[in-house]
Parts: sequence; C-alpha cells; structure tokens
Amino acid sequence: MNFFYSKDNLVALHFKYDQARHRFVEGAQNEIAVVPDFHKRILFSDEAHFWLNGYANKQNCRIWSEANPQVYVETPLHPEKLTVWCALWAGGIIGPYFFKNDEGHNVTVNGDRYRAMITNFFIPELNNHDVQELWFQQDGATCHTDRATIDLLKDTFGDRLISRFGPVNWPPRSCDLTPLDYFLWGYVKSLVYADKPQTLDHLKDNIRRVIADIRPQMLEKVIENWTSRLDYIRASRGSPMPEIIFKNIFDFLKDREIRVRFRDSLSKTFRLSQGVPQGSVLSPLPFSLYIAGIEKIISRRCEVGLFADDIVLWNSNSDVVHIETAINTTLSDIQIFAEQHKLIFNVSKSTSSFFTTNRRLYNYQPQIFMESKSLLYEKHPKYLGYILDPEILSNKHIDYVINKGRKRLDLLKYIAGRDWGADAGTLRLTYASLIRPVLEYGSQIYFSASRTNLAKLDRVQSSAARIITGMRHSCPTDLVLFEADIMPLDLRRKLLLSKSELIAIDEALRIIKTMTSPDEIWILCDSRSAIQHLSDWTNVGDKNIGLNS
Repeated sequence: MNFFYSKDNLVALHFKYDQARHRFVEGAQNEIAVVPDFHKRILFSDEAHFWLNGYANKQNCRIWSEANPQVYVETPLHPEKLTVWCALWAGGIIGPYFFKNDEGHNVTVNGDRYRAMITNFFIPELNNHDVQELWFQQDGATCHTDRATIDLLKDTFGDRLISRFGPVNWPPRSCDLTPLDYFLWGYVKSLVYADKPQTLDHLKDNIRRVIADIRPQMLEKVIENWTSRLDYIRASRGSPMPEIIFKNIFDFLKDREIRVRFRDSLSKTFRLSQGVPQGSVLSPLPFSLYIAGIEKIISRRCEVGLFADDIVLWNSNSDVVHIETAINTTLSDIQIFAEQHKLIFNVSKSTSSFFTTNRRLYNYQPQIFMESKSLLYEKHPKYLGYILDPEILSNKHIDYVINKGRKRLDLLKYIAGRDWGADAGTLRLTYASLIRPVLEYGSQIYFSASRTNLAKLDRVQSSAARIITGMRHSCPTDLVLFEADIMPLDLRRKLLLSKSELIAIDEALRIIKTMTSPDEIWILCDSRSAIQHLSDWTNVGDKNIGLNS
C-alpha cells in the first residue's frame, strides 16, 4: 500500500537553545573586539535543494511559533532536484558544488559525499587564499558532524572551526546567523526560475550564472549585517530574529521627507536620514533596539532606570565625593556611547538632584558635568510624571496633581449646565476618565503621605461629585459620593496598592516557573494558613478586582 501523505514533526525552540545562541554571540563579539575584521574571515557554508518545478525548500522557510502552524503543502512524489553547496565570506563565494554519485546522478548529501566534496573541491579552492587567516563554519547536520568529518576539517583549520562538536560550538536553530540562509539561497532562488528551466542542466547553468554575478559590494553588506544580527540576538538574550519586523522598520524609516510651515508658506522638501518620526506608535521600538546596551555601561558604577528615551541613573554612598566621581565617570562613558551611535543627548533638559537625610547637606548641590557643561540642579525633579522630594513626603507631587485636577474640573463644570448640560452618567464617566486618573497617579508611592495631604485630594473628588449630582456644599461628603456612585479615594488607593502587590507576585512567580516545574514549588498562604501548588496560582493580570466604581 502506498501512502501519499507524510507527517513532519516540528521541533520546538527550547530555552536552552537561546542560551547557546547567546553564548556564541558573546564569544563572537569578544573576538571582534580583539580582531575587528574577525567576521570578514569566516567562511559560512550550507547546502540547499533546488527543485526543477520551482518548489521552495521548506527547510529554508522557517516559521517561528510556539504552536504547530498546521501547514499542508502539495509536493511531487519523486521531484527532480539539485543539492547545492556553497561557502560565502567577505572575499567572495566558493561554489556552487553539485552533489552527484559515481554514475553522475544528482543525489542528496551524506557523510561520505560531504567529505569527498571537502577533499576534492573545497580544499583545492582554498589554495588561492591564506587559510591561516580563515575560519570555517557549518551547521549541525549529521553529515557535517561525524568524527571523520570533524577531523578532516580540523586538519585544515585547526581550532578555527565553528561547528557542532567542533572547537567553537555552533548553536542550533541559528539560520538567522547564517548568511546563506538569510541571504544567498533566497536571492538565488528568486532569479534562477525566471526563464522557467525545463531540465536540471538548464537549472544548474542558471545557478552558476546568478552566483557568479553577485558583486563583492553586496557580499560586504551581507557580512556587515551579520554583526548587526549579533547585537540584536545579544540584546534579546538569544531569541530568534523576526525578519519581517526589520523589513517593516526599514520601509518605515527610509525615504522620509518633511516640509516646514511658517504662517501661510511651506518650505522646500527635506529628506530625513536620522532619527525616528515623532509621535509615531512604532518609533519607540527601533529607538529602544538602537540604544540597547547603554544600561550595561551605566550599571558598571551606578544604578539605572530606563523607560523609552527617559534615562535615570543614581549612586548611593556615604561619601559625596565618591558619588560625584562615579556619576561623572558614567556620564563620560555615556558620551562615548552616544558618539559611537551618532546620538545627541539634550544637556539643557538633563538635571541633577541630591537626596539625603543629613540636614547639614540639605542644600548641597553636586557638581555633575556632561559634555563639559554643568547640569542644572533640580531640588524636586519629575520622573515619569512623578515629582520627587528629598523629604519623601510626596507634598510636591500631591500639590501638582491637585492643581492639574482642578483645571480639569473646569471642563466638568462647562458640560454640566443645569438646563442643557450632560446627564449624571456622562459627567461621572468624564470624571472617571479625565480627572480621577490624575488624582490617583503615583498613589502606590504617596500612599503613606500625611492625612492632611491626602485630604486635599479628597476635596477635589468631592467637588467633582457635587458637580455630577448638583448637591450643595452643606450636604455631607459621604452622601454626595454615594449619590454620585463614586468610591472614596482612600478605598481605591488600598485596592490599587493590593493589585500592584499581586501583579508583582505574579511576575516573580512567572520567572520562577521558567526555572523549574510549577508542581515542584509550594506557596505558603499566610492569610489562610494553607499551602498550595504554584501551578494552582491564578494570575491577577488585568482582571477586575473591584475598581469600576
């Protein structure tokens, strides 16, 4: 009985593969730091199948997914194809080599045929190059990694062999690091079928012609792209590269033009070649990828916090001179990073602050410099919308949100006309959308503020509740809030704080789950004096815990 359908098992990308990829990338970048043209000395090698009917090799078409994509492809039972091997480096391409048996028939590759190719074709081709300067890379296919093949390659390259079971281990599932996979095979296959070859000899001639026409400048760009891929994979801790994202980002950034409007006139068109579009949803992503690594420079001497383009660094020590030295040295390192990445930090918008419990140093202003300019000293800096104060009383921030909230109360008054204004439901929704989020911003931090300061926030909410209900100031506040269907701010602060704590616990447990089986961890629940499995823990996430009112 003949079966016309076959099932292919897909291999999941495990966390250990990410670790292997990350280790390889770190080693490669360390080598480049010592030998800047290291990546230009690597001979990348691989094989590919070329079907006469133009069917794309699914081995070279990879889908990164956590689940089986359930793709069905119709293929001939016995297709005519060529198995082609090439080696690519900055200096050119060695190949193509077509695998054939003793009778001259096209065949696939195995260990004996691969070693015969190395002995009879590859090594003679190397006579035109300085082998002592070259490295050789191959993937972990079985025919590449048996002992006889590894020994044969080590006789030629010594310790400069990048391969599974070789002196330098090549990480599995790393087609995004192989120039033949991310460039050569796709480029060649896009051209060799243009004239619809009818015979394998015709297809073979097309492959030779297309590869011979590849210009050295193109290969140089492909190899330089390899170093950019190292940066991305290191920043993503070994995760595979989503190719389509980078193509979309490239299309998004290229050929951008602007014109400047002054009154009723428009300037001529200017083409932008730097930066990202302001206000675009996609802009933070390429910017974050571009500055990836700056946190490691800062963390050598200081603590660091990053959110998009807002960077804060700090240093704690009993010696003020030590603090100033550490921060100034770090800022010098940041400036070197900026010059290397063609970035310009806005010194005029950068500030320094000093926090201490020593009353004698309360008015001390540290000498912090960037680009040889002294940074502006700010006693109460604002970071991510929260105003910090040395006393840790949250007075400044609470006053700030109260002023901002009262300004928005004017909008509520405007739409709350007695005869023509919005109904109570619309007013309540307006308050909950525009005013209350302002009053609650940072409540997890100012939760422990004095009752006097917290009472100021309550008065803003009670004013809004009176606008919604139309009740007079003589009415008790609790009654006004009840009629407006608004929860008191002190209760909402407790709920928000509880939710933040639960989300923090969820994140910690999520990290623990990645390191061991959830069934092997037990959680002691103090409130119930009980114990339960980690696998039974329910994540809070964005679930409703009573914050609608």
